[in-house]
Amino acid sequence: MTQPNQPQYQQYPGTGGQPAQYPNSGGYPAQPYPAAPPAYPGAMQPKPSGGTAITAGVLAVLGALWGLFSAISTIVVLADFGGELPVISMIGIGLIGVEAVLLLVGGILIFVKKPAGRWMVIAGCALALVSSVLAIVNTSIVASEVGASGAVVGGTMGMAVIVALPAIATLVLAAVPPTGRYLRQG
Repeated sequence: MTQPNQPQYQQYPGTGGQPAQYPNSGGYPAQPYPAAPPAYPGAMQPKPSGGTAITAGVLAVLGALWGLFSAISTIVVLADFGGELPVISMIGIGLIGVEAVLLLVGGILIFVKKPAGRWMVIAGCALALVSSVLAIVNTSIVASEVGASGAVVGGTMGMAVIVALPAIATLVLAAVPPTGRYLRQG
């Protein structure tokens, strides 16, 4: 029989009629929680946000514009010296042109959610890193031919590192798994 002013508790096996209490709960009984619904195949998965993919696409297009500017300025600077261009300069200008095309087309393909754009951006970023190294080598060769100081080579090395940082960031953003999930979503 229960007392008139006392709450009624459900009896659980092994509790002796006393409600279960959590430590530091202020004497309130523990409430049983319902079990979580079972997961089933085909459950709705949240859509990937695409933040990394969109950022990689924007950086790729900006990298393409930088590559075009860099190729044009390299041609102008080397034309001022006159004479034949070193073979490494021609290779560098060619790599910068291919890099710019890969980044531009890859960035646009990322915007329209095509997985091929991701791989084009990765390849373009790899070429950007290679062209940064070639810029250092090319400047060293040209500086030694015209008798320029070591400051010219050092400045080029600093610029190559600064230019390589956005390429590395774009490469990482294009390569991370959330970008791939966003592009596979279609």
